[in-house]
Amino acid sequence: MSRFLLLALLILLPIPVVHAEQVALVTGDNYRPYVDRSLPGGGLLSILVRKVFAEMGKEAAIDFLPWKRGYRDMLSHDYVGSFPYRQSDGRDQQILYSAPLIAGHSVAVVREGTGRTLPELAGANPRVCRAGGYSSYFDDLLGAGHARLIEPADIDECLRMIGANRADVMSLDRLVFVATRAITFVEAPLATIDLPRTEGTLHFVVARDLPQGQRLIEEFDASLARLVADGWVAELFRRYTLAQTQPCPVC
Repeated sequence: MSRFLLLALLILLPIPVVHAEQVALVTGDNYRPYVDRSLPGGGLLSILVRKVFAEMGKEAAIDFLPWKRGYRDMLSHDYVGSFPYRQSDGRDQQILYSAPLIAGHSVAVVREGTGRTLPELAGANPRVCRAGGYSSYFDDLLGAGHARLIEPADIDECLRMIGANRADVMSLDRLVFVATRAITFVEAPLATIDLPRTEGTLHFVVARDLPQGQRLIEEFDASLARLVADGWVAELFRRYTLAQTQPCPVC
């Protein structure tokens, strides 16, 4: 990243609020460009969430943990909240969701040259790679026993396994695929297949039984709406995407 782009991005980093109440939050790594401790500000959505809490007069202290552990610790109230999560039937009884932080679209990632359509792939008992802590477009297929699960810790390992023909497919947010593929060595070219009905949104979440959790979500949403209305969010996305997301090389 050029010095100019880094400086342009840092202008948007929230200024710590003096004597503000500190709020402990948790997220995970390897979900670029949204969250990763190695990215400026911890990633696009880490910057956004910190700014929302600063608008609420609070200072967000964000820890980066393995996804499954972070989610568990959020449910047990070791952390006030976590992000980013898609809405999921499997989690709806456990958490409350904020208004959307960002919208995305998932794709199926396969080894180039397989020649399979999505229905053909789904009917071939595929080896589905699903990084630990994430959900997958193919979860129903896995639940019905019509696919085999491979579950490494990280997204980049899934990409490597598909490139090495040790897995057949994974589903992944398109922007995350571009950002991760650009920095991950993969043995063979990869290709993507559009997935139907996968327009989705990412959210800040709290445990459903967190004391005052509903009020916190309402305050969060109001602060987020103000940042959207004054153009701050659009400018953050423009600068961060410019700084972090480069065109995917020949995949």
